[in-house]
Amino acid sequence: MTPPAGVLAQALQRERDTFGTDLSNLRERARDAIDWEGGYRAYPEVALSLAAVGGVILGIVSAQHARTSTRTGRLVRKATETLTSLAAAVAVDIVEELVPGSLPPEAGLSGSSPGASTY
Repeated sequence: MTPPAGVLAQALQRERDTFGTDLSNLRERARDAIDWEGGYRAYPEVALSLAAVGGVILGIVSAQHARTSTRTGRLVRKATETLTSLAAAVAVDIVEELVPGSLPPEAGLSGSSPGASTY
């Protein structure tokens, strides 16, 4: 025996409502996932670290094209090595602040030498 049409219509409507709610939740999660401004507001240190590392990488790439003489090339190479090391150390310190105990104490700037300044 089949259920009455009213019961089937109610069950179908409940399924549609559930599907609509799930779809709305999925849309909201997708918006949150691509909202870089919200990510910046929630984690400004991480966003700034990524921007700094991106700048260093851009500097390294552009510096490779700027090497016109041997002396200039050495200076640019040394500067990019120094900036890369500094950016990595700052990023390590920020990760350590956000997730304490996740890195060994000698990583980052604060573990480089006793009494060393952080930044």
